[in-house]
Amino acid sequence: MAASGLALALGAVMGGCAALTRKWGRAFFTGIIDMGLALPRPDSGHGDQRSAGGSFQNLIIGLALANWPWWARLIRGLILTAGEKDFVLAGQTAGLKKTGC
Repeated sequence: MAASGLALALGAVMGGCAALTRKWGRAFFTGIIDMGLALPRPDSGHGDQRSAGGSFQNLIIGLALANWPWWARLIRGLILTAGEKDFVLAGQTAGLKKTGC
C-alpha cells in the first residue's frame, strides 16, 4: 500500500505537470514519463532494492519508482480529457480562463 501511495503521489505530480504546462513544459514532462514507461517494470523495482541495501524502506521506494509512470500517464490523460468537455469549452467561450473552468 505504501509503494502504491507513493507511486500515485509522484505520478499525480508528474501527470498534472505534463497536462497543465504549455509547449516546452508539456514536452519535457511527457518525455520524462515516456522514459519511465520504457524501463522494464519488474527489474527496475527489485534491482533498485537489491543494489540499495535490502531494507523494507528501499523495497517500497524501488517499487514506487517502478510504478509511477503508469499513474502519471493515467492522470495526464484524465486531465486532458476533462479539459475537452463541453462545459469547459462553454466556459472558455464565455470568457473564463482555462484554469478557472
